[in-house]
Amino acid sequence: MKEIEQNISPLIESQFPSFYQVEGQNFVAFVKAYYEWLDQGGSESRNILKYRSIDDTVDEFLDNFKNEFLNSLPENTASDKRFLVKHIQDLYKSKGSSEAYKLFFDLVFSEDIEVYNPGQDVLRASHGVWIIPNYLECSKSDRAFSFIGKQITGASSEATAFVENVVRRKVGGRFLDIIYISNIMGNFQTGEYITDNNILSGSPYVVGSLNSVNVTSGGANNKIGDLFNITGPGGKSGKVVVRKTVDGTGKVTFTLVDGGYGFESNSQVIVSNAVVFITSNTGSFNTFESAIQPLKTFQYNTLTGANSFAVLDSINVYNSANSQIANGYVVASTPSNTTAGTVVISDVAGNWATVSKIRNAANLTITASYVDITDSSVTAKVVGSNNVAVGLYDIQGTLYNSGYIKAFVGEPLGLAKSNTTTNIITGNNTIWQANVGDTVYFRANNAPIGIVYSVLSNTSIQLVSNSLYTFNNATIWRTIETARANTETVYSSGTGATFSVGSLGDTQTIAVKDARLAGFNSGNVCFLDMLIDGSNANTAANAYGFSGNSAIGYSNGLINDALLQANAIIGRIDSLQSVNPGNNYNADPFVKIVDAKTSPFYFKDKDVILTETNNQFSPGQKLLQTIPISRTELILASNTGSFKIGEGVQQLITGARGIVVSTSVSTVIVQPITNTSFVVSNNIIGQTTGANGAISTVTAAPTTFGQANGLIQAVSGNTLTIRDTSFEFQFSDGASVTSIDTTGTLQGSGTIGTVNYIGNPEYMGINAQVDAEVKTASGIVTEVEILDSGFGYSANEQLELASSNTQITSIFGTANVLRQGLGAGYWKDNKGKLNSDKYIHDNKYYQEYSYEIKSKMSLNRYSDILKNILHIAGTELFGRVIVQTEQGIKLDAPGAEITEIP
Repeated sequence: MKEIEQNISPLIESQFPSFYQVEGQNFVAFVKAYYEWLDQGGSESRNILKYRSIDDTVDEFLDNFKNEFLNSLPENTASDKRFLVKHIQDLYKSKGSSEAYKLFFDLVFSEDIEVYNPGQDVLRASHGVWIIPNYLECSKSDRAFSFIGKQITGASSEATAFVENVVRRKVGGRFLDIIYISNIMGNFQTGEYITDNNILSGSPYVVGSLNSVNVTSGGANNKIGDLFNITGPGGKSGKVVVRKTVDGTGKVTFTLVDGGYGFESNSQVIVSNAVVFITSNTGSFNTFESAIQPLKTFQYNTLTGANSFAVLDSINVYNSANSQIANGYVVASTPSNTTAGTVVISDVAGNWATVSKIRNAANLTITASYVDITDSSVTAKVVGSNNVAVGLYDIQGTLYNSGYIKAFVGEPLGLAKSNTTTNIITGNNTIWQANVGDTVYFRANNAPIGIVYSVLSNTSIQLVSNSLYTFNNATIWRTIETARANTETVYSSGTGATFSVGSLGDTQTIAVKDARLAGFNSGNVCFLDMLIDGSNANTAANAYGFSGNSAIGYSNGLINDALLQANAIIGRIDSLQSVNPGNNYNADPFVKIVDAKTSPFYFKDKDVILTETNNQFSPGQKLLQTIPISRTELILASNTGSFKIGEGVQQLITGARGIVVSTSVSTVIVQPITNTSFVVSNNIIGQTTGANGAISTVTAAPTTFGQANGLIQAVSGNTLTIRDTSFEFQFSDGASVTSIDTTGTLQGSGTIGTVNYIGNPEYMGINAQVDAEVKTASGIVTEVEILDSGFGYSANEQLELASSNTQITSIFGTANVLRQGLGAGYWKDNKGKLNSDKYIHDNKYYQEYSYEIKSKMSLNRYSDILKNILHIAGTELFGRVIVQTEQGIKLDAPGAEITEIP
């Protein structure tokens, strides 16, 4: 289109017909003058096309634009009207969106605002998104990092997946590449290589993840949905959830009654494997003593007078000369037919070496002829006992109902030098007199050798013919019976009940010789049973010495150097953990907690009643007492052999015993260990060397001193409660004591009135008391589901599943490691779950059609304008004032939110 001329007044005359030039000159002049006025700005009509652009229009037209397009906006705005008109269409097109409100406030008020839609935080059922990571635990390979963003394939399974990320982790001392995957097709297999291009060189292989747990012990009192953390020898971070439970009997509940003292976090827990109910018991079955049920298994092929033997039949044993040589009673009978079979006999007394037949003591016509006989005696260790039952562990053999049991301690017979086919053991200096019927055994492994048939001399004994004897300069021991009882019933079906030490209280660090002389060397020979030259050590040179430091030069080294010293943190047991209630128990087991490092030391809690000279005794102070130690000096008129320091001695006539403290050619100083006294004109015998001598004089030896000490626990009047920590010396009545604080400064002093023991009277390290009770239990777990495979678990390893809440009872099982693992699931956001930022629908503020403007201005300043321009019908407008401060002042006002300007 041709542009309109800006000035047209000069053209007016030429536009009129010629007759106007003659007849109407005044009219032409008028029209020309009019257009001259227009050219001079008298009218904007000629610029109407130009003025339709908001950028070029004149100010007089702006009101028309505003009235047309910005009718509801205030007269004064932060933005230029021309700018507003140009961009108002963007505002109208985004009407109802958060961006429209932000643009509106920017244009009108030059303010940045926030728009909050409460509807997005309204709680909606099943609206959350749950994410479960999948990953492959693989061998360490730098190539694994090149898989990120690519598809990988299992070389054997042909399973495929997309790799999201790769993380290298160190688990259980080994590095694993954790490959996080998605879009999984198929299942990867343990041991297969994975690749992204079918080239296996340098590819990692799948070591496998924990996929399930086979429950072996389901604990008790659990519920479906309970969460458990998984621990194992190598893996970590696994989690399971309980899916199935059952009710059952035979579960053991452990209750800590007395925490004792002297225990470490790894102290040994012993739970009896069998409980033997007893009658007619004599003596005492003491903890850690050995026990034996003497049994003979007799096989016969000719039975007359009956079809079989019955349990509890009294049995007499005869030799070929028809002389009775032993007796017992039947505890088990297994006939093969009416004339042949096997019976197990409780061996009461006698010598079975020449057995030919057995007869029913009540009816001698019932006779069975000998085919074979074996010693099937059962050995065990005592955990604990009471008047009606004995708890046993480390049981070797099968215990029988009705067969008597006896407890014993061992004493050495001497060093076995040789044996012959006639069952004669020749030893040197049999210190303790053996008795017929004694059980002889190797102390190194508690292996029984046989039963003493006769004592030939002080250096020779004879065993029954069915004994086992293979000697090579080994010390042999015999049993000294401490208790005997008839067995009524043996309960031994339960398995698995145990626990471990939980938290410790009142702890202290002590230094102990961390070497067990009663332990075994690499050749499985007890250190205490070795010859000095190591000839029976069953190992190479220098491998037979003390267990602590095998590198010491044994030819000229010191014993102290051979015994390594280690620090131990000991204390009172305050709780139990990792409790396994076991399965199928039908009698309450006996329980003992033992700390091998501290149990040899003497320790008891005690009350000390003082006569004070001041009042400075306080809890936490150390109480000290210097006490004399009495010893006895023995002058010998004659001396055979050589007594050695540290060996035990005995006077056979009086029974007096002691430990040799020092010795010379004719003088032996001993520390008495019994209340009896040595007398003159009687011999003493060295227990390990065989030395002996006639005593001519008994006098008090020079007195030495030791220092008893203990930690003051409580002070009440003149009574102090202390924890004895001296391990060797004891507080005594009437002795003077002092106390020092942690800096060693003297605080209190006084004289002991009396010393009274309190609490459990056993030694430190074995004086805790745990009660075990068999109960019917509910909530025994039978099935769990993996929630988190964790990392580093191995196939078939033993796992402990510990509750993530306060339960101390654990579940136990074995690991199944097969394919890719599952990570701990998580919600992508908080939608669909009750949370601090999710609210219940209220049809007002928290609903789909409400919105809130967060601005520095109050709502009444902009609500009408906003409603006229952008507000959508059916929605609800709310406003919140945001107060800003440069000083960081916190304002607490309803409806106000504070934002600090950095």
